[in-house]
Amino acid sequence: LVGDGLNRRPSEVHSGRGIVLRYWPDKRTYDVMLDTGAPSSLSRKSFCSSEHHLYHITSVAARHLAPLFSEVPKPKALRQELETRHVGAATCFSKAVLANSACRNANLGLPAGMRVYFQETSGAINARGTEQIGTIQSFDKFHQRYRLFCNTVSNGGCCIDVVPSALRPYVFEADDPAAESALAVAAHETELARLWQLEELEAKISKCNLNLPTGLPVRIVQAIPRSHATSLPKRPGVSRAQQLTAWLSSLVVAKPPGCSVGDIAYIADHDQSNSCYILAAGQLPQALPVWADDEDRSMLPRNWLRNLDHQVQSADASSLRPLLTFAEDPHAMAARLRQGHEAALRRAADQCRLLEQRPIFLGMPRGTGVSIVSSGRTATIRAYDASVPGYSVYSQQHGFFFVAVDQVVPDLSRDDNFESRTHELECLHEAEVRRLAEVRQANELSASWHFHLPIGTIVEVDAQYVPCGEGLLQLGTILGIHTEQHPNESTYTVALRSGCASGSCSNASCRTFPQQHVKPSFWEAQSPLQSARELQSRIEHFQKEP
Repeated sequence: LVGDGLNRRPSEVHSGRGIVLRYWPDKRTYDVMLDTGAPSSLSRKSFCSSEHHLYHITSVAARHLAPLFSEVPKPKALRQELETRHVGAATCFSKAVLANSACRNANLGLPAGMRVYFQETSGAINARGTEQIGTIQSFDKFHQRYRLFCNTVSNGGCCIDVVPSALRPYVFEADDPAAESALAVAAHETELARLWQLEELEAKISKCNLNLPTGLPVRIVQAIPRSHATSLPKRPGVSRAQQLTAWLSSLVVAKPPGCSVGDIAYIADHDQSNSCYILAAGQLPQALPVWADDEDRSMLPRNWLRNLDHQVQSADASSLRPLLTFAEDPHAMAARLRQGHEAALRRAADQCRLLEQRPIFLGMPRGTGVSIVSSGRTATIRAYDASVPGYSVYSQQHGFFFVAVDQVVPDLSRDDNFESRTHELECLHEAEVRRLAEVRQANELSASWHFHLPIGTIVEVDAQYVPCGEGLLQLGTILGIHTEQHPNESTYTVALRSGCASGSCSNASCRTFPQQHVKPSFWEAQSPLQSARELQSRIEHFQKEP
């Protein structure tokens, strides 16, 4: 050590001699291992001790070192070699400085194996990061980060994730700095052109927001109300302190992730109709993604969607803009999204045309998805009541409720087999119209049949005998017969249907009624006239018995 380099000695009595470990051409500095010294008086900021009490000091300027020739067998040969290496290093440094200046802003699309500078920040608040050198291993398209391998004192030699803006190429140790710089610039420009192309494609498909696939990233372009967002239960392994921190953060943050303009979220599912979605939002897991065999690698994996901390319900399609960030083939993905959107528009148009042609559908089966005309809500049919006529339907948000038939329309906007499904419902409707004509004839034929009705017969009770305010219908089933000497004194025990869910009954709905106020009902019979004739035969048989 010479000059100001002597200030780096472990002590004033140290000889200042050591061995060069490494030369850093970009800074023109050396890492040096000093000879034996006194470690107790040294600051660990500039060196560290080994088991042999030798000291490692870094970033010693080249002008603060001088070679020793006293212990070399051929000092003249060594001096000549050092002069040659010095001239070569100076020449390479001049070239590398120009190359470094040319590629200092190139940080996109850099290939694996390229060495780079990166900013390693300390844990202190407002602390400036120091530049370290690492090697690119891969690029994570989901987190938009490089994975680097570096070997520094702080990380001990491991992989870290770095955003592109925090790194730049390191060309000072390349065999050909100019070629390495040109490679980095070309990779950056290629990736930049790809990103511009993505932006152009995303602008072209910005209105293609119907029928989006699960796992697709989207950008929020219209603010979504905070009330639509829910925080999912914390996963096992999350400490109470972390839960408390997340809760306090939710109080401070204006809106949860996935609600504000500019936020990134992911399609988790379709919410009730094709024009609304359930979104997943939050910080992506740090682990590498794993896809199932049937999953598209251009989408977020399902296991990641399930692990995100926030969900946004009923996000309108007009609030979303699809992104092609993860697409392996952006053009193919853009074409897929456009086709899905156009198919959804065609189905919606077909749905409107269908409802114009036939506004009422009778006899739709259990499980059919429907839309409520008055409210626009979607639900699922649980039961059909031909006597009203109407449907008992179920919605996740509103539970069970009954709707008249003219307020219910089939929701076929997401049905791939629209034509066949429409034909099926029309056939069911026409069959139901014919059946209802028979039902009216059978009910008219049996209007005077009050006595000798067998157990299990579906009957209609006169309205004045049905309790008010209990949600019970006039329709029910005979459970018991109580015969007296005088017919007018005979009664039936009838289990009345509940209005909230057609077909349901309980002990609380069982009532006793005079037989003359009960008559058969054939609203649920598949063959009403045939059932009426069979019941008539049974009644006549009872009347003939002594």
